[in-house]
Amino acid sequence: MGNPYHSTFLANFQTGQTMEELAVTRLFKKCKLSVFGPAAVFMLVLSGCAVPGWFTIGGTIPAHYNEGQKANFGGEFNACNLESPWGHVTYHDRSTDPKLRLEGDVTNAEKCASLSEGGEISVACAFCEGKFGDLLHGDEGSVGAVEIWYRSQDRRNFADEGGKAYVCVVDNGEGVNAEPDRLAIWIASGPYAGYFNHGDVQGNIDELEC
Repeated sequence: MGNPYHSTFLANFQTGQTMEELAVTRLFKKCKLSVFGPAAVFMLVLSGCAVPGWFTIGGTIPAHYNEGQKANFGGEFNACNLESPWGHVTYHDRSTDPKLRLEGDVTNAEKCASLSEGGEISVACAFCEGKFGDLLHGDEGSVGAVEIWYRSQDRRNFADEGGKAYVCVVDNGEGVNAEPDRLAIWIASGPYAGYFNHGDVQGNIDELEC
């Protein structure tokens, strides 16, 4: 039996590229920057969009394997000081087998600037560009990207095993005419590696002032 958390999202990237390489490829195409040598590429991937941001998140999106069920999430991430971001994220999807239950500490976070402004993008913002690229090119919403190191809360099957995950959120504001907020999550490593989900939020993504 294959990885129960593998999704069709990964099948879209069967080109031999890692997520980090994909980020660099998109940076070259979108930002038209030039770098020299492996060290420069490494720095390029890690530097990201140096735009401060602060988001609180909470609610549900449709579950990955059964849209009649809900995946729930909550947390906060603060990158007002880009040198020392902090925060915490929880995410549960009971449609998977075993059920996906994780909590994680923020290791990197930022607000993603419009790529039309130039500059560098991070792996997390490249992920957001892949899912919500239209929102990164206009004023429709505020996009936040966060990298977390998570721990499984499923002590029976995974006993605190962990890995890396990326979360993208879109705050589309308030009011009856506002578009739904959105969230996407991609798990890069650990016991839930390969899991991907995204959808309109029932709840709230809220950008706060730094």
